[in-house]
Amino acid sequence: MRMKAILRKDNCLTAIGDKPTEITDDGKWNEMDDNIIIDLYLALADEVLCSMEEKKTAREI
Repeated sequence: MRMKAILRKDNCLTAIGDKPTEITDDGKWNEMDDNIIIDLYLALADEVLCSMEEKKTAREI
């Protein structure tokens, strides 16, 4: 619930799903994904974080 609130605050909640058709700029999409990955890394416990190493997108995490 907290993570959803953070993503909603950053206007990035859509990036944990499929790429919306209205976002046509891949650079913007990649930047949004990178920001979410950072938020997720900061929120995850150390025990869980190490298992996320091979994940490349926010959706995968």
